[in-house]
Amino acid sequence: MSFALDGQQLQIQALLRRVAREKVVPRADEIDRTAVYPDDMFELLRELGLFAVPFPQSHGGTGSTHSACVVVEELATLAAMARCYASDVAMKVTADAVQLFGAAGISADFPIGRYMRDAKALRIVEGTNQI
Repeated sequence: MSFALDGQQLQIQALLRRVAREKVVPRADEIDRTAVYPDDMFELLRELGLFAVPFPQSHGGTGSTHSACVVVEELATLAAMARCYASDVAMKVTADAVQLFGAAGISADFPIGRYMRDAKALRIVEGTNQI
């Protein structure tokens, strides 16, 4: 049994990467700042038929579990990259804040120390960033 991607699976992979590059990345900052769930992105993935991939062709899918795995793998990779970037930024910002405030930055009077501990815990709990 071969686990190499066939032509259709390579097209699905390329489509997801293109959508991420052209639609998600340009809006990522706005989505982060507003903290509003991007319903239109969900709708875009639905319109592209990516939610139907594992279903039989008679129902609009590919009938391929392997193709569905490609979709899940690509989406999981994007999510992991976003998490890695977010935790790196959180750690850098909080470390810089502690440096700026010095000893006061880690005192109970300022929340900066707690933010830094939270950022470090995010890295530990969510997994390493050293990829």
